[in-house]
Amino acid sequence: MTKKVVVVPGDESMPEAILPVVDILRSMKLDLNIQVLPTGPESLKKTDAELAKEVESAFKGADASFRGSTAEHLKGRGSTRHMMSFRHTEKPLICQVRATKWLKGFNSPLKHPEGIDYLMVREGQEDVYRGIQGPLTDLAPLKLKEGRSGATLDTVNFHGGYLIKIITRERTLQTAEFGCQLALKRKKRGYPGKVTIVSKARIFPTTDGLFRQVCEETAAKYPELSYEWLSPDNFSNQMILNPRGLDVIIITNQFGDILSDAAGATIGGIGLCPSGVYGDDFASFAPIHGTAPDLFGKNIINPTSFIFAAKMMLEYLDMQKDANRLESALAKVYKNGKILTPDQGGKATTTEFCEAVKRNL
Repeated sequence: MTKKVVVVPGDESMPEAILPVVDILRSMKLDLNIQVLPTGPESLKKTDAELAKEVESAFKGADASFRGSTAEHLKGRGSTRHMMSFRHTEKPLICQVRATKWLKGFNSPLKHPEGIDYLMVREGQEDVYRGIQGPLTDLAPLKLKEGRSGATLDTVNFHGGYLIKIITRERTLQTAEFGCQLALKRKKRGYPGKVTIVSKARIFPTTDGLFRQVCEETAAKYPELSYEWLSPDNFSNQMILNPRGLDVIIITNQFGDILSDAAGATIGGIGLCPSGVYGDDFASFAPIHGTAPDLFGKNIINPTSFIFAAKMMLEYLDMQKDANRLESALAKVYKNGKILTPDQGGKATTTEFCEAVKRNL
């Protein structure tokens, strides 16, 4: 059955990276119906009514989206944020997966990056990202006690703000189940079948402690898997000292956001790392990096994260052989080392790099 994919080009330098990768996918003659939404400049040529109709039509019945990053400061007409505001039937996406995999030819700062290949499963809805925050004076009527000293929170002599961290059993259970199922699938492909749970459980027992408890209870139901818990402090060490000992990491939202970028640095930069966000019957795939405004118009942005994201998308769409074929072509380009973008020590343009991948399919 033909799968439907919506391409959202993104802002600033994103279309320069994602559109050549769409060309690669089309050259593979896959059973995909790929619908590409307008770039920012193209959207300016259309009325809001026309954009609304196009966006709703594109996403109707879609199985996945393939997206470039969105610039936070761009909100008016001509921006991705403005265009996507017309999507009124957006499906909830719960778990985000960020991949860190080294290929021969990646410009890693580590002496021995060989064998780095793991996934971070990040709860995607909660933690501090609920955005419940405000001035410290809001908390004055509550007369809250500080956790360590037991003293009443001083909202008179100290001026600042607060941010609430929320972690629920329900969302954590969804994330834990997803991570364990992912580890099982990987084990069938030769991976260790190991789950690493990461949270600040001892310092934040009511939130990160709950996260650890639910994840450990869930992992214990899978006798085929091994599991461990690490604090983010220890985990950050393991990313450097023993990255080959990592397989599937289930991590809280904020720490996952931060440490997945650090993980990217260990293999050569976040321009090499993809992400997928998964719901019940829809998923979205993108790079983990931002819009790279400093590279806009130069045709030198590294499209590797988009190619890896496309590979994750093909896996999600049950096209494993095609996903393997795409990664194999990418690996050949890096192994050859002659056509690489500047961030990886080469002089090739984005277009030249993608054409090289296409030739190696």
